[in-house]
Amino acid sequence: MIDHLDIERTEYLALLTQECKWKADSASERMIAKMARFPWEIQYMEAETRMYQVLEGRGIAPEFLGHIHEAGRVIGFLLEKVPDGRNAEPADLDICEAALRRFHALGFVHGDCNKYNFIIRLDGQVVLIDFDKAKTCADPALMEAEIASLEGQLAETTGRGGGLMPFDEGVSDRESGEYTPDVLHSVVIRGPFQAAMSNV
Repeated sequence: MIDHLDIERTEYLALLTQECKWKADSASERMIAKMARFPWEIQYMEAETRMYQVLEGRGIAPEFLGHIHEAGRVIGFLLEKVPDGRNAEPADLDICEAALRRFHALGFVHGDCNKYNFIIRLDGQVVLIDFDKAKTCADPALMEAEIASLEGQLAETTGRGGGLMPFDEGVSDRESGEYTPDVLHSVVIRGPFQAAMSNV
């Protein structure tokens, strides 16, 4: 197991997800850490860990590097950072569908097929991520419904499912009293691993 004190965050990617490196080696390769913040989030870590056990060695998901613990209590896990990857786009529909069908063939539905959960490698291979909502499924109709949703998911432009979102504070027009959303704070929209996909 990996002590959470042995890794150092290099970038926030989503509420539970961060890019990180080994504290003792500043030149080490970047990795992806996913950790629970509260006790009720542990169940999601456990569910996703079980999926990585099923998917190990199948080329469908990033490599699982180990569990992360705090004083002996498992709070998350560490994954490889997929190098040179990018989030899926509408033109990737066919290869994303093929990857999702490979996942379905194992007897599961993903449960969250937004575009940011499909990472495209330089060689065109598709890696799926974010399995906390995945469930066993023996119903072909449910699997086909998930496949059918892909086209719309890949065309999504709102940033839904994309991790950290912009916070629009806005300002008030003192004369009219109208709310004008012309001040943006916080961060850009990004997929959970988007910033972590390119080599650092």
